[in-house]
Amino acid sequence: MALAAPVLGWCLSLGIPQPALREQAEQTTTVLVLLVAPQVMLYTAAALGAAAQQARERFALAAVAPAAENVVLIAAVVVVGSHWGTGLDVAEVSAGPLVVLGLGSTLAVAVHACLQLFGASRAGLPVRPSLQWRSDPEVASVLRRLRSSISLPLTRSVALYVLLAVASTVPGGVIVVQSAYTVMQVPTALGARAVSTVVLPGMSAAVARDDHSGFAASWRQALTLASITSLPPLLLLTVLAHPVASMLANGQLHSDKLIDQLAACLAVIAVAQFAASVHMVGLDALFARLNTRCPRLASYALLAASLTVTVTSLLVPDDQSRLVVLCAGLLAGELAGAVTVLFGLRAALRPERWIDRAQIARAFLACVSMVPIVAFGRWFLSIGETSRAGYVIALGVCGLAAIAVYAGAVRISWIGRCP
Repeated sequence: MALAAPVLGWCLSLGIPQPALREQAEQTTTVLVLLVAPQVMLYTAAALGAAAQQARERFALAAVAPAAENVVLIAAVVVVGSHWGTGLDVAEVSAGPLVVLGLGSTLAVAVHACLQLFGASRAGLPVRPSLQWRSDPEVASVLRRLRSSISLPLTRSVALYVLLAVASTVPGGVIVVQSAYTVMQVPTALGARAVSTVVLPGMSAAVARDDHSGFAASWRQALTLASITSLPPLLLLTVLAHPVASMLANGQLHSDKLIDQLAACLAVIAVAQFAASVHMVGLDALFARLNTRCPRLASYALLAASLTVTVTSLLVPDDQSRLVVLCAGLLAGELAGAVTVLFGLRAALRPERWIDRAQIARAFLACVSMVPIVAFGRWFLSIGETSRAGYVIALGVCGLAAIAVYAGAVRISWIGRCP
């Protein structure tokens, strides 16, 4: 990645029409890529440390460590903003803020990795590297599965890379698409990732003892819980897309045009995060069965669908519409992956049921209870002028109130129905 930094910088700045600004952006990107390249290994160590803890059913530190990374990263951004100021154009950025941001973000990931490895060590698992793994048959088996599953992260990264490169053809497009993508990741991490973390050990144990019915029950539970956690963001982001976009667009980005673009993208992302949640829990269920073939096919489907929509967006002359089509590329990729995974699981689970329709239907009905509060919040935020702080507070109160009502409805509908 470090060696490829100049090529990456050149590619990601192709969409900038002004030659001088494009050259400056290329240099800035190259420097940042060099500074963040060590994060590849650090994130690998963090992921292994978290997996080791979860395998021993220790979840607290594994869940808190990413928050520590965010705290360090926020501190780095605050230092840059307080020392060098805000609102700088690309041509005005000096080496100082670049180094602080690049090294600060890498330091943040290093803190995350150290915490995860510390948690793995406390769980009784060794964290010191060893060269004796070559003679371990279990490691050889893992390496064989790794070779057949490496396409999963690769295809997703390629799809996102091409999407951001195309987004750079629209002024402010990278910021809009990245903001929308980040919003999609938040409910997925808090919902589907948390569900998979808790349910995956049980599914793996069921496979180990050849308990087909137990595995099917764990999968239905995972799918139901993923639906429960993904429905509120779907409704909130769809109805409150414009208020959320207005809250996210700060500084010079707070313009009507960019807010409208981001709002339209968030409405598409609302559906994409639901598909991403189903895709995620489905992949983990297949991995619990040591099935890498179906996930590999799902990754190819994700890449094909995403690239098709992304390339098609270049034919759209309107900038705002192009960004919406790019976000639709994210949705298309997640949908293609989710459908492929679900078909694979349905075949693997026969003759057991693969979905609990009654429980998912109750989740949808519980989601309806949010509609009056969300609709009132949307109306309230659209009338009159309020301060920036008041706007954010009103939006937060609306979201929390809607989720509280949803949680109460879910609890009532599930009383006496779950073991």
